[in-house]
Amino acid sequence: MSPASTAPPLLALEGLTVAFPTPGGLAPAVVDMDLEVHPGEVLALVGESGCGKTATALAVMDLLPPQARVSGNILWKGQPLMAIRQRGRDLSMVFQEPATALNPVLCVQTQVAEPLAVHRGLRGRAARTEVLRLLTLAGLPGAEDLLRAYPHQLSGGQRQRVMLAMALACEPELLLADEPTTALDASVRAGILDTLEGLGDRLGLAILLVSHDLGVVERIAHRVAVIYAGRIVELAPREALFSRPTHPYTRALLACRPDPHSDAPPADPIPGQPPDIGQRPPGCAFHPRCPRTQASCSADVPTLRPQPNAPQHTVACPHAETSQP
Repeated sequence: MSPASTAPPLLALEGLTVAFPTPGGLAPAVVDMDLEVHPGEVLALVGESGCGKTATALAVMDLLPPQARVSGNILWKGQPLMAIRQRGRDLSMVFQEPATALNPVLCVQTQVAEPLAVHRGLRGRAARTEVLRLLTLAGLPGAEDLLRAYPHQLSGGQRQRVMLAMALACEPELLLADEPTTALDASVRAGILDTLEGLGDRLGLAILLVSHDLGVVERIAHRVAVIYAGRIVELAPREALFSRPTHPYTRALLACRPDPHSDAPPADPIPGQPPDIGQRPPGCAFHPRCPRTQASCSADVPTLRPQPNAPQHTVACPHAETSQP
């Protein structure tokens, strides 16, 4: 259970749907999603590429392309998240590719100082002092020596920490982290995770983590939402999800995790491919790939329901009881 699961949520998604126009009509990337992020918790969104994880985060930050169609409610502390000032101030985002997210022609100091000027009115010496504090908080060694450096002069880990410092500039209550350890080697990844965990402990920062790396999720998440074809199929506390996975898709994801101590490929890859967002199968979208599929699986879309004696563990599978280990 997350450390603040009984507190009112910071962020609540109610029936969030994100769709994109295609020649065949609107294709939903996120479908009728209900989700809450509470103060101080790390909630992870996991699933294969294209399942809707990043689209969900970008919808929260209002960073989807103009052609996207968003419906449902996005609430911040119970109120509609309409004011742009809240995005970047009360909640901020660390993007997946810092090499492309950072401006290549601006030095570190200028980029980190920009949100300080826009949102907090800090400039000059006061801004420089705060930039150094933020870079140190983000775990960047030798921050003062890197103030005049440009992104191409930094390592991948250093760029990611600069992005993190920018995201922390306005002292947000919620950080959205989209694959924050992608393309980093093991030691650098561990350092980034240590920093994220430390920020949660020291600042009480809530984190919405988007990741396909189940090792990262198992280490730092409090709760995990497993997404398939734009829908949450299982939502559970971390310990329950990794020790008692219930949905067949969750079980399949865990079964195909690579062994961190071996270069061998995963023993049990999931057969088939995730559906195209414009061509979802009827009923449960996972049923064409599911080893436990039944005739009823193609009839109705299952809804999340709590497991017996585990109200915090919900699953969208009518045959969940038969899919226990």
